[in-house]
Amino acid sequence: MEASAYSVLAMIMQYWFIIAILYILFRIVENAMAEYRTHRQIKKEIGKQFFGYIEIEACDVGEMQGRRYGIRKENVFGRSKRCEIAIPSAALDASHGMVVLRGKKLMLFDLSHAKGVYLNGDRIEKQAQLSDGDEIRAGDTVLRINLER
Repeated sequence: MEASAYSVLAMIMQYWFIIAILYILFRIVENAMAEYRTHRQIKKEIGKQFFGYIEIEACDVGEMQGRRYGIRKENVFGRSKRCEIAIPSAALDASHGMVVLRGKKLMLFDLSHAKGVYLNGDRIEKQAQLSDGDEIRAGDTVLRINLER
């Protein structure tokens, strides 16, 4: 009788273990789905805030090429990790330049007076107005403005 009671108890424990594992898996999937829905909603909201894209066309840091960043009201680019467009290139200053949306105009500002920022091959003094397809060169990095979403 004792062996039978232990075998029944062992079988109950196995079922409870399986139920516990299934419950944990269910909770993991449920949390992942909730996170996915939140991420999708945030992505949808962020998409509304972009006014186009800045794409890295050429860079001495190979893995940066082809990356696209949404244009927001202020977009600082440079070597610092605090920049919206952080490019770990020795040819850039910590905060090299800035793309700013002012009203309906997109403006480029040179924050690195020593190394300079070039717009379509010409060095800008302090600021310049940007338009679709413009090329920004800072050090060995080339950025392209794309105003289409």
